[in-house]
Amino acid sequence: MHKKLIIFDFDGVLCWINKEQVFEGYRVWIDDFLGKKESYRKFFIDLDSFMAWYNYDIEKNLKIVGCVKKKDIERAHDMFLETICDKKDEIFPWVGDIIKILSKRYKLAILTANSGDRPVKLLGDLTSCFCSIVGREDAPIKPSPEGVYRILRKLGADPVNTVIIGDTIVDVQAGKIAGIRTGVVKWGFGEWNHLLSLDPDYRFKKPKDLLFL
Repeated sequence: MHKKLIIFDFDGVLCWINKEQVFEGYRVWIDDFLGKKESYRKFFIDLDSFMAWYNYDIEKNLKIVGCVKKKDIERAHDMFLETICDKKDEIFPWVGDIIKILSKRYKLAILTANSGDRPVKLLGDLTSCFCSIVGREDAPIKPSPEGVYRILRKLGADPVNTVIIGDTIVDVQAGKIAGIRTGVVKWGFGEWNHLLSLDPDYRFKKPKDLLFL
């Protein structure tokens, strides 16, 4: 039997992020992309209106603003990441202990919409606990299942024994399309009740719940 594989999303699951960070990232990027201060107000004016406008499929958000060229998309990702790093950029305090335990039981991987260098930088020595880290430079971002397929191929993993754990709709969508199990966490960016409505296979209310997978 293949050893079970856990594919983690990074931001919101293993790394600290909140709605205010994402709002600020989009505000800064839209103003830069459209070349005028407070251009973001064409789409939203405050956090509440931003959350109503926001789509968890990042590519759809970029297209709405008119960002379709590859170089502009790359700049959007870079600016967003830079804005996050200017605020608070660190893994959750519990990650070290729990990941070390899980890595002895299962194969672990990371699939992130950001650059694959970001988890490596923030995880430090914990990077060795992960058999594969796939970023946006390696595969289309979720909800595309291509990143999942890439990890499965690299590790020779069985989809039946694989689960993706995330905090947004696109994590669940990518997992379901790829034919693997799905899990959602309550401490991330996504709305909990919305995530539950997607009928994930696993539900993690607290980080320690990961140990009972």
